[in-house]
Formats: sequence, structure tokens, C-alpha cells
Amino acid sequence: MSIPALGSGRGLPIVHKILCGLQNLELRDVIPTPEDSSGNPVPSKYNLVANICHDGKPGDGTYKSHIHRKSEEMWYEVQDLSVADILPQQVVLTEAFIQVYELQKT
Repeated sequence: MSIPALGSGRGLPIVHKILCGLQNLELRDVIPTPEDSSGNPVPSKYNLVANICHDGKPGDGTYKSHIHRKSEEMWYEVQDLSVADILPQQVVLTEAFIQVYELQKT
């Protein structure tokens, strides 16, 4: 499977830097959230569980992922068959291509 890089064939990519923490991203603070049948706001607090990053030029380069393993409270960097521990501080500073969040259980 081939995935074109961000901005492939169109010049420069559109880049917006948004700094979010690893936990407690409260969407209610930035977008309208629905209410349940009683008029109470539905849960809208999320934790980051994965980052997908692209290193290199558009149309070239490599992809790597940062994966959070909840059972160990550890972050791992995965690239092809290579898996290594990574500090949470490094995950926060990464320029992610895609981020995956999980709704916190209340």
C-alpha cells in the first residue's frame, strides 16, 4: 500500500502547529458538544493513544508511529520492525501527521 505524503504534487504542505498534551484534551473548551437526553453535556475529554509522523520531503521519506500502551503507561516508537521506548515529552514535541485519541471513561 502506498500513501502519498502531505502536500504531494501541490507544492508546500499546509502546516498548523497545535500543541496539545497527552491527556485530558477537553473538546468542550474549543467546539460545541452535544447534550444527553437530560440536558447534561456528554463526555468530551480525550487522551492521546497514537501519533503517526512523516519524516522527509513530500513524496519521499518514512513514516513512524508513537503508540501508548495503557497497561504499562509507556510510549513506544514504531518504524517498520523497529520498536523502542520513547519519553512522553518527546511525543508531545513531535510534528504528527495524524493523531488518534480515545474518549476517557467516566
